[in-house]
Amino acid sequence: MEPLFGLIPVDVMLSMFRFSPGFGDVIVYPLVALFMGTGQQTPYVSSVILERLFLDPSMKLFDYSPDSFLASIPPMRAFPKLSDVYAEWKTRLEDSGVTFALETQVLSVERNKSGVTILTQNVKNSNTLHEGEILGDNLEMHFDEIILACDADTALKILGKDATFLERKVLGNVKYLYDVSITHSDQEYMEKYYQLKFQEDLFSSKRKEDPKAQQSKEFAKRNFKPLYFIRSYPADKRKIEMSFDLTNYQPQFGDKSDKPHVYQTIFLDKDDSSYLWTESEIRPESIILKKWWKQQSHRWQHYGGTVPWMMWINGKNHTYYCGAWTILNMHEIAIASGFAVAYQMGAEYPFKDNDEARRMFALVLGVSHGTRMRGEDRKGFFA
Repeated sequence: MEPLFGLIPVDVMLSMFRFSPGFGDVIVYPLVALFMGTGQQTPYVSSVILERLFLDPSMKLFDYSPDSFLASIPPMRAFPKLSDVYAEWKTRLEDSGVTFALETQVLSVERNKSGVTILTQNVKNSNTLHEGEILGDNLEMHFDEIILACDADTALKILGKDATFLERKVLGNVKYLYDVSITHSDQEYMEKYYQLKFQEDLFSSKRKEDPKAQQSKEFAKRNFKPLYFIRSYPADKRKIEMSFDLTNYQPQFGDKSDKPHVYQTIFLDKDDSSYLWTESEIRPESIILKKWWKQQSHRWQHYGGTVPWMMWINGKNHTYYCGAWTILNMHEIAIASGFAVAYQMGAEYPFKDNDEARRMFALVLGVSHGTRMRGEDRKGFFA
């Protein structure tokens, strides 16, 4: 049944099974938007995402509860300084012979039977508006294969006129929305729109006689340090705004609730929802960083026009693709998709003894490349 529900959006699925509109507006849409990054497109995303969120052993974030909907508190991990991780990664790769061409843009790609020719140009001071750029010399490079580890529209732009008909259709079907993240310390804004402190009156009165529920309530009272916040706009409850307490995110800060917290508020889908935004209410002096970015839309069309067709363009014309957009907006999918490309080019899969990791990898390999793990790497038919 999963292929069928892959083409049925969440709002249609909820209607089919006679769930109330309030259940979708208050529980389903905010939950999926927050944890799967589907933003304002949640009513229109594939209902398979909702199923995977709770039932897939490799993807689920929570256990399902028929009483409270969520039945567990997932462990959280945060790197004290993530930039150091990537810097060390880069250093080790360079020591093993990898060359990084930073501050370099691709001008053209030409593919033929013998390989790939890429024309690049060094560029300094580059930004999205191309202001103050200093352009350097052109450099032509030749490769046996190329891996486009970027978003779909960037891959299509890089390929340019060399893109095949199928590549244009599959990559061009991926829709992106533009959002803005504001990192700030405006406590008043957060208190106005979100619940920052435990409120006992919100606890269900129907579960007063349930010892396990009471135990959960007492645990919540003692440990109420929310990381995630989400709210629906009163004018359109299907549209949401989300925020994060970045101070609570970092375990090294400990219990310092009396100190100013740093928050991040995300305003979603500029073209369709900016008329609802309350961005102007955040005090300008509290803003630390304002950053525009784009996110993939998980609309059901993605699972009809892109995901099942990736295997027909991956590895063709000396070209491979990887990234979360190839299946689902998850960090794990993004990493596994990179492993899958390397595996297809002859590398070994390093985590074949880890059942959960191998299962995720086999899923990505099967969906995006139409193949299974090599016989010596799998325990069953697929993984």
